[in-house]
Amino acid sequence: MTKHKTLQYNLEYAVMNGLNWMAFCATFTFAGVFLLGRGYSSTELGLILAAGNLLALPIQTVLADIADRSRKITLLGLISGMLLVLLMLAAAAFFLPGKRAALTGVYILLLAGMQSIQPLVNSFSFYLSGWGAPIDFGMCRSMGSVSYAVTSLLVARAAEQFGPRAVPAAALALLALMLLLMAVFYFQRKTVAVQVREASGEVAGKSAGPAAFFRKYPRYGLFLAGVALIFVGHSFINNFTIQLVEHAGGDTEEMGRLGAMMAVLELPGMLGFGFLLRKVRCSSVIKTAMALFTVKVTLTGLAVSVPALYGATMLQVATYGLFIPASVQYALDVTEPQDAVKGQAFVTGMLTLGTVISSLIGGRLTDLFGVSAAMMVFSGMSLAGSVLGIAGVQKTEKQG
Repeated sequence: MTKHKTLQYNLEYAVMNGLNWMAFCATFTFAGVFLLGRGYSSTELGLILAAGNLLALPIQTVLADIADRSRKITLLGLISGMLLVLLMLAAAAFFLPGKRAALTGVYILLLAGMQSIQPLVNSFSFYLSGWGAPIDFGMCRSMGSVSYAVTSLLVARAAEQFGPRAVPAAALALLALMLLLMAVFYFQRKTVAVQVREASGEVAGKSAGPAAFFRKYPRYGLFLAGVALIFVGHSFINNFTIQLVEHAGGDTEEMGRLGAMMAVLELPGMLGFGFLLRKVRCSSVIKTAMALFTVKVTLTGLAVSVPALYGATMLQVATYGLFIPASVQYALDVTEPQDAVKGQAFVTGMLTLGTVISSLIGGRLTDLFGVSAAMMVFSGMSLAGSVLGIAGVQKTEKQG
């Protein structure tokens, strides 16, 4: 593979990450703006978020198993099929009027689909590497953070100006662009001159099933349990941002600025992860990030002003910014190649489970006792998760 082709595939994968996280931002981060604007309460918002994320858990597991085992369905095909479904759901959310059962069902499915596609997009870096093009995951994933920041600002302004329907409209446009990019990958795949090692090809049939996976990697389960607890608080911050900002004295535009700040702060960790990995073990990076998540959740809960909220958000650099690329690398380090997609999917599944728990109890706690009380509960859960997760992390080797 020439340097030109390697650069081309890295740039295209970076754009793929950018579009993916722009659509995710519109769908998830602004779910509160859209649904509250349609007449839903905070408790109902929490239940919808919980239902969407809970539904995503079995979908993620099934899709990962197909990606690891199937000889006929490629990762490229799986992602393209998911995007077609998401396009239809976003269109339905845009056109359905008012608060009604149909809109509730459509948005739950849209949330589930957006969560389920995340591990597939992450694992697409393995797929492209099979074309002979080394992919710098940290660099490409950082494009997702940049795009998320831009989207956060633009969708916040659009929602202020045009109303809540701007949220599914943005998601619809972004998903369409992402599907167009997948078509580009499809035609490039047809012209690749090297032997393509599909993510579902050489090792198909050898991957461990979900139950066998945890028997094969017992400490991985402990690590995943810690991740789920840690991401309860993190998910509440992301999905109930408008309530946190209003509690601190801000408004929707302030929410957009805070979302953009969080995304920008992820960049140093993601861009520098490749360099850091040559100096420090991946396992050490993950342990540090897990501990700092608890500090961030606690400080966010204590914030009573917008500047204090910004101060707590500064820890995004060493928490989410490092954890995401480190979790992808960690799955590669401690699992065999045929289990890599499933290992990554389980991490995403635990992020999803954390969102389910925070959604189920977060909205209710906020309605009954306020944002600060909810954040203190999540701080305690995050601390328990840090202890469990760090205990489950296996020591990895330094990269060359």
